Amino acid sequence: MVCDYVSGPIGWQGRPGQMLRQSTLLFFKALGPMVIPIMGIDAREYDDITAHVLDDFRRCKSYSNANYAYGRKPLRQ
Repeated sequence: MVCDYVSGPIGWQGRPGQMLRQSTLLFFKALGPMVIPIMGIDAREYDDITAHVLDDFRRCKSYSNANYAYGRKPLRQ
């Protein structure tokens, strides 16, 4: 059994970072209808906040960790 993680930059370090930034943006957009009423703001303000957060991810060189695990059934002896 192997357990480990990989780190991905969000919005920096070339194409992989841009892809993860786009994925994070889409996640924020999907989450919006659920959290906007709880936050007590309108959709435009939410979009401004998410844009600011994504800019901060790039500026601060933030990254995301993705955990993974895999294993193989032992061979019968």
